[in-house]
Amino acid sequence: MKKIISWILLFTLVLSLCACAKSESNEKTEGKKQSTVLAPLGDYDLYAGFGRENITPEEPTPLGGYSNPANRTHTAVLDDLYVTCIALTDAKGETILLMNWDGVRSHTSAQDAARMSIETATGIPIDHIFIGATHSHSAPDMTYRHEIIERYLGLVLNKAVACAEEALADRRPANMSAGSVEAEGLNFVRHYVTTLDDGTVSYFGDNFGTSAFNDTTTHTTKADPTMFMLYFDMAEGNDMTLINWRAHPHFTGGSSRYDLSSDWIGPFRDAFEYQTGVDMLYFNGAAGNINEKSRILEENKTTDYKTHGKLLADYAIDIMKNHLEPTPVDEIKTKQTMYEAVTNHSQDDLYGLATNVNAIYKATGDKDQALAAGEGKIRSTFHATAIINNYKRGNTETRELNAIYLGESVGMFSAPNELFDTNAVEVEEASPFKYTLTLGYTNGHHGYIPSAFAWEYTSYETDITALQPGTGELYAKCFVDMLEQLHAE
Repeated sequence: MKKIISWILLFTLVLSLCACAKSESNEKTEGKKQSTVLAPLGDYDLYAGFGRENITPEEPTPLGGYSNPANRTHTAVLDDLYVTCIALTDAKGETILLMNWDGVRSHTSAQDAARMSIETATGIPIDHIFIGATHSHSAPDMTYRHEIIERYLGLVLNKAVACAEEALADRRPANMSAGSVEAEGLNFVRHYVTTLDDGTVSYFGDNFGTSAFNDTTTHTTKADPTMFMLYFDMAEGNDMTLINWRAHPHFTGGSSRYDLSSDWIGPFRDAFEYQTGVDMLYFNGAAGNINEKSRILEENKTTDYKTHGKLLADYAIDIMKNHLEPTPVDEIKTKQTMYEAVTNHSQDDLYGLATNVNAIYKATGDKDQALAAGEGKIRSTFHATAIINNYKRGNTETRELNAIYLGESVGMFSAPNELFDTNAVEVEEASPFKYTLTLGYTNGHHGYIPSAFAWEYTSYETDITALQPGTGELYAKCFVDMLEQLHAE
C-alpha cells in the first residue's frame, strides 16, 4: 500500500512538474512559428521533421545502473545528454512522434506525463507518441524517488515538449528508405550455456573467460546483433535517420562510475552525424541477453565507450552507403494493446524464504549462508529482493504494447521492457514486413522479459523479472498479431 501511495504522490508531482514545464516551454517558444500548412508533397511520400534538446542535468544527479542511484551522484560530465525526436506525417495528415532521451529508463508515470504534456502542446494523440530511453548506465535513472531526480524530471519534461514542437515545425517532404546489417565483426558479451564434463549444464557470460567453451556451448541469441536504419531523404535541408540497434549499452562511460555520459550512444551519434551531415535519432532494441563490451578477442576489442561508438558509426555508414532500399510510405497506422501480464513473484512461501535470506545477508554479508535459508528455492540475493518487491502486487500487471505501420515494408513494435534478442528475432521472422524494428524501453519501463530458453538456467535477469516464464513468447505472439493486422488493413 505504501508503494502505491508513493507512486501516486510521484505521479501527482510529475503532473505538476509537467504543468510548469509546459508553462516554461510556452515562454521559450513564444513567437516561434510552428508549421500548420505543410508544403505540397510532390514526388515525396511523407513529411518528416527533426528536433533535439540538451537535457544534461544542471546539478549533480544520481546515476542509474549498477547500483542504488542515491549512492552514485555524478561528479563529472563526460558528454552532454539529449532528447531527440522525429515527427512523421503521411499524405492524409496522420502523425506520429518518435522520441528518445539519453537515460537508463523512466517510470511509466514519467513518460506518460511527458506524452500528456506533448499532447496538450501539439494536439498529437498520446497513443501516437512513443518515448524511449537509450539505457545509458551513466545517466540519470528516472524510476527512483529522489528529490534531485524529481527536479531533473521537470527539466526533461520541459525539453521533451520543446523537442516535439521543434520536430513538428521542422517537417518537410521526404522519401524513406530502409536497410540493415549484422555486426558480425564485433565481439559481444553474450549469455552462454555449456555442458560440463560432469554432465551439469552451466550458464555463463563470455566475459568470464573462454575456458568453459566446448563443443556443447550455445549462446542464447538467435543472431548477431542487427542494426536497422530508416533513412529520410529530405526535399530540402539536412537528411535524417532513425537507427535501431539490438544490443545493450554496457560501458560505464569513463574511468569512474561517477562520470555522467550517454554511454556509447553519444559518441556513436556524434561520429555518424559528423561524417555524414545527417541528423540521427537512436532507438535501442531488444537487448536483455546481448551486450557490447569485449574482454576476450583482440580483434575489435573495445573497452572504451567512445571507441565503441565510433565503431558502431562505421556500421551505420555502411548501411547508408550500401544497404538502403526505397520503402514508400503509403500511410502511417498504429495499434495498441493493453496487455495483462501474469506476475512471477507472488507466492507466500517464497516471500517468507526471501525475507529470511535478505535478513541473514544483511546481518552477515555471507551469500552462501543467506541462500541456505532459502531451502534451494531462492537462487540469489537479487532473486530474494525481487520476490519481496513484487510480493502481492497483483496476479497481473498491465503493459502497453504498440505496433506501427510505415508502409508495406516497414513495421515497428514497442514494449516498456527490456526484451531478449531471441524473442525479437522470432517477431522479425514471423512479421509480414521486410523490416521489423524493436523499440525497447518505450512508453515506460518494467524490467526484463527473458525468453523461455533463459529460464532454463539461473541468471540475474530471470531472478529479478516481475513476470512469469513464457511472457517473452506471449509478447512475441501479441506483436506478430498486431503487425499482421496493420499489414492486412
